[in-house]
Amino acid sequence: AEAGCYWDAYYGDYIWYFEAQADDPNGVYDVVDLWADVYDNASGQWIDSFELYPTNDPYTWFSDWLGSSTYVSCNYYNYVVEFVAYDSYDEYGILDVAPLYY
Repeated sequence: AEAGCYWDAYYGDYIWYFEAQADDPNGVYDVVDLWADVYDNASGQWIDSFELYPTNDPYTWFSDWLGSSTYVSCNYYNYVVEFVAYDSYDEYGILDVAPLYY
C-alpha cells in the first residue's frame, strides 16, 4: 500500500492519494471494500477516512482527494495511514504505512 500528498498546479491544491494491492485466500474478487484511515501518529487520534475504489486491475484499489476537501494537511508530517481491506465474509486485513510527501 502507498499513500502520499503532492501539489497539483492545475487544481491549485494539494492532492492526497491512496493505493493498495489487495488479495484474499478466497480469491481477489472476495475483497469487497477498502479504506484508508489517517491517524495522527503522535496522539493516535483519528483524522479522516477515505474509501478506495477498484481499478481495472482486480488487485489494485485507488482514490485521490483534493487536500481542501479533507481534514488532512500536507504540511503535517506525523501521520500514519491504516489501510483496511474487507472481504465478503466480514473478515479484514490491516496494513499501516507512512505517507510520502512530494
